[in-house]
Amino acid sequence: MQTPPEGRVYIEGRVCGPVVLNDERASLNLDGCEMETDEGNVPLKGKVALYIDIEDYSQPLNYGDVIKIPVSLSIPSPPDGPFQTNYRLIMFSRGVYYTAFSGEAPSVVEHKDDLLGVFQDMRNRLEDNIYAALPDSGMLLGSDEVYYSPYYQSFMDLGIVHIFSVSGLHVGIIAYALMFLIKRLGVSKKLGFLAVAFILLCYAAICGFSVSIIRAVIMFLIMLGSSCLLEGYDSLNSLSAACIVLVLLSPLSVYAAGFQLSFAACFGIALFGKLFRCEIPGLKGLAQTAQITVSAQIGTLPLLLNMEHRYPLISVLANVALVPYVSALLTYAFAASFLGLFIPDAGIFLISLLKLPVDVFLFASEGLNNLGVPDLRGGYIPELLVATYFVILFFLSRFVNIKLTKKAVSILCILVLSVCGVFGYKALEEERLE
Repeated sequence: MQTPPEGRVYIEGRVCGPVVLNDERASLNLDGCEMETDEGNVPLKGKVALYIDIEDYSQPLNYGDVIKIPVSLSIPSPPDGPFQTNYRLIMFSRGVYYTAFSGEAPSVVEHKDDLLGVFQDMRNRLEDNIYAALPDSGMLLGSDEVYYSPYYQSFMDLGIVHIFSVSGLHVGIIAYALMFLIKRLGVSKKLGFLAVAFILLCYAAICGFSVSIIRAVIMFLIMLGSSCLLEGYDSLNSLSAACIVLVLLSPLSVYAAGFQLSFAACFGIALFGKLFRCEIPGLKGLAQTAQITVSAQIGTLPLLLNMEHRYPLISVLANVALVPYVSALLTYAFAASFLGLFIPDAGIFLISLLKLPVDVFLFASEGLNNLGVPDLRGGYIPELLVATYFVILFFLSRFVNIKLTKKAVSILCILVLSVCGVFGYKALEEERLE
């Protein structure tokens, strides 16, 4: 990997994804980059994450534009301490090996389009339709601009910000809606699976094949394919297969928070998502949603404590109450926005009808935030104890079919050994430092 020089340097590269704009910064990724040096142009490995810091930046940049810009170029820094997030490895897992900052507008040299440019044009048209009808609610399709939304901190405090990340929720809505439609049409399972796979891959292309969307699509295709094409479907085996495929494709992705939280949530759902059954008419769907939500929260608890050092206790209620509602909004938004690709006026009109439901959602989220439910706060949990937590969850699940007393003894032994291991490791570290 080429070591960047100190000071300002000119780079030239192609815009290879969406351009996220706010009042003070434009963020985008470049591929095929070259750096100007005295010896000539030097190619740079992977992608460059470019940040243009200009107030009220408005220069239009499109997918495929080759730009030239003076930047301060650097390699992502490693963490300062042993218990801090390793953003360097996270960036590497996304194929980004350099970060670049500039205070000047770029010059567009030429335009190089490819097949993904067709899907990027579709994305732009979808976003235009949504913004034309709901200027403040482009987040419904998982736009990255949610991070600059005035509601972002409120969503964080409620533990529902994952709703607006283009990942498992969005892919699941599309997949299950399509499977429901295919089942109603009487299409065979194999043909239906192929149709769903094709549409999900197209959706991933529209989203720019981001790491989170690739992970979600692979997980759903493996889990959906095994349930549709194989006789003996097992959620844990499907989840393990998805994990193996993703790690083979991108080994460094295991350091990404999204990777860890996605699999932890799915692991919790696989263990406890079908623990209880509710046969009361009218409450069956709500009970199942609540059970899945609580299972996902159980699976992600130690990871969230390590990442945020807090866990909003209101998040269980917020997810149970708001996720089904938002899922319905997203289903409607997907259908209306894709209709807008072919009949723009009809799509804009249908999306505009979401104004009141979105206001209701924002009002409800603000009301839950004002309840003043405290957070569960904690420090760093050693990796060995986190692993022990997941082993204990597995022993408590339906997958370990042994007597309760044997489960209790096994869990106690595992816990004692893990605590001893943590204290032993700390003692060795202190002795080494001395």
